[in-house]
Amino acid sequence: MKRILTVILLCLISVPIARAGDCTHTDRTPVHELSLGVGDQLFENLVWQNPQFIVDNMGDDWSSVYRERYRYSQHWFFDYYYNMSERLALGVRVDFSACLWDEVLRSGSGGEISREADCFFMNISLLPKARWSWYHSPALLVYSALGIGLNINTGTEADAYGKKTACGLAADLTLAGVQYSFSHWYAFGELGGLTSLKDKNTIYMLGSRIISLGVGLKF
Repeated sequence: MKRILTVILLCLISVPIARAGDCTHTDRTPVHELSLGVGDQLFENLVWQNPQFIVDNMGDDWSSVYRERYRYSQHWFFDYYYNMSERLALGVRVDFSACLWDEVLRSGSGGEISREADCFFMNISLLPKARWSWYHSPALLVYSALGIGLNINTGTEADAYGKKTACGLAADLTLAGVQYSFSHWYAFGELGGLTSLKDKNTIYMLGSRIISLGVGLKF
């Protein structure tokens, strides 16, 4: 009888201990992710560059404006994800990119008359995102993601409608992403593209940010 009572007592004591252990494990399981990443500006490099041939045989009484010395910020983005399950995560991405150049007035002989430095345009995209994991383990995550949201384009120039700031639709597709975790930190790489347009005649980005790399924290 004493043995039975002892076994029952041990069982009663072990249940709350086991539950406490489970709760501790659950509390420590990270569901939030914060990350910072950088991606290429291949689209901007191809579209906005220095293709102009400087005219130098027209004389000093003739002049023309040239765009020179293009610079690119690359894409910088901030992500937040909440893991709904091992497979599905919902979150938001904020992406920033810019392109700068100088507008140079040159005479017909090619000489510089004046220069307006640091003309620019920039895109700021706010993208609610959903991420689906094709493979999940404690250290490795393979996934795809889709985000659809708003892009704000602004800069020193007015567009075809006479506005210096305009909004358009933005779509961010991650075809394939890989995340490697070590403790609460992780590194990731993505292959995809960011597209933004106002209408069929006003395209701000088309498949920009093809390759992205970043680091993040789980908590």
